[in-house]
Amino acid sequence: MENFKSISTRCVRTYYSLLKNNEDHCVAFLSQLIDKEDPSYIDAKDRLEHVKKSLQAVSTELEKRSDKLVYSIEDVYRFVGQQDSYCSIDFFPGTPAHKKYGDSVHGLVWYKKKDREVLDLAIANVNYQRNNGIIYLNSGSQDKTLNHTLQYEGFEAIDIKTLYRVGGENLKAYKQTGTKDIPNTINIKIDSNFDTVGAQQYVLEGYMKMGYSLPMHDLIIYFRNLYLFYPHRIKEEEKHQYLYNQDKETFTEEADYLIHDIKVHEKIATEDEIKHWGKLLKARSEKRMDYIKKHLGISSKVISDMILNDTKKYVTLVQSTWMFETETLVHLGPKACIYWDFESFIHIFLR
Repeated sequence: MENFKSISTRCVRTYYSLLKNNEDHCVAFLSQLIDKEDPSYIDAKDRLEHVKKSLQAVSTELEKRSDKLVYSIEDVYRFVGQQDSYCSIDFFPGTPAHKKYGDSVHGLVWYKKKDREVLDLAIANVNYQRNNGIIYLNSGSQDKTLNHTLQYEGFEAIDIKTLYRVGGENLKAYKQTGTKDIPNTINIKIDSNFDTVGAQQYVLEGYMKMGYSLPMHDLIIYFRNLYLFYPHRIKEEEKHQYLYNQDKETFTEEADYLIHDIKVHEKIATEDEIKHWGKLLKARSEKRMDYIKKHLGISSKVISDMILNDTKKYVTLVQSTWMFETETLVHLGPKACIYWDFESFIHIFLR
């Protein structure tokens, strides 16, 4: 990579991170070799020199650029902060934030009142100045040390590689005054201990007893519920058929997600399981975005233009990669049903 002019800052910084990792690997490899005449040593040393030259070139290019930020503190506030939207943040490898917190963090960006006032004034200008600064995050993690560090030490905006908003766009609560009344309200008493899983099983079992055809995603949900909540009712062969991979030890990708998803929503997941669920959600979102780019003719450039020129559309698109769940729409009888998965949904959504 010698000509950087047509390459975005994000790509240049990602390339820099990859080169830094290569440099670390080369140094570690060389430290293990004793014989300096060994061809492997010579090859690794030559590779290290090449990597260092490339690092210098990329570093020089970044220094030349007036805008080294992929996301500024103003961008973060405009995209997720002002509406207090839940977000997921990926870091560039090798940056201080990456070394301190790992690949990614998630939560609500935390602001003081005076910070909001300053940022509101800043983004009121369409062509606002973009600045680096500290981002503070309330991760809501059960790891109190991590949560305290994120909230009171934070990380620099320049370390952010990717920023996702999870869930819908909330109404801006800051500076909203007055009483808001909902007309014609009806109060309905419900049982706070409503058994969601039991109701789900009741419906699915009803269809099965009537001989209706259930799609695979419904069958996985049904046997997942048996596995977790009614283990005495599920047979080993059913576990292997609907939940496990062929190795009979690990769950399929869909079963793994659905098992952790219900645990989180039923509030029976451990801290490690919550983290794993978050990773599964993120991986699923990335896989779906790859599908959009590869199969629907939407290039990375189109996505980048959408981020800059039609943020709301981009946010809705990203939301769909995070939130959409395969759903059966109509059970037609013993032979057929109508359902949609992400691929069928996104074709309709992007028309």
